[in-house]
Amino acid sequence: FSFENSIFIYVGNIYSPDYSVQYDLEVDIKRTINVLTEKNNSVILVEQIPKFPFSVISQYYDGVNWGDTISFKYSDWKNDERKIFTDNIYKSFNNENIYKISSEKIFCDSIVKDECVGAFNDQLFYYDDNHISIDGANLVGQEIIQKIYNITSSQS
Repeated sequence: FSFENSIFIYVGNIYSPDYSVQYDLEVDIKRTINVLTEKNNSVILVEQIPKFPFSVISQYYDGVNWGDTISFKYSDWKNDERKIFTDNIYKSFNNENIYKISSEKIFCDSIVKDECVGAFNDQLFYYDDNHISIDGANLVGQEIIQKIYNITSSQS
């Protein structure tokens, strides 16, 4: 691995139980992050995107009007078994070169109190149950840009 003093962005959907059948996520993710942080590299870790219990965009076919809020209860996400599993993996990292972004804080309990939001006004943040749209990516991207700025400012 030949990169030094670089910034990597790690975004992974580790929510699916199918991945646990194929991979040992607790070992594989830690190994990947540890390799990326070698040689004074930094990793911006985007934590699990909240998974909707339904396809957000399909709600428009089921009678929701464009501009209506599409959401689900934040408490349902906080208590989700797979979310807790992934959170425990992310919490285990104690490396000063890992900078975490909570996508939960972006989409849940911020736009609408006590809700995780998939669409709001004229913005569609998800195009299905767990993939963010351009609007959703813009929100996450703003956080990534801020982290890069913070990392590079502290290194100069």
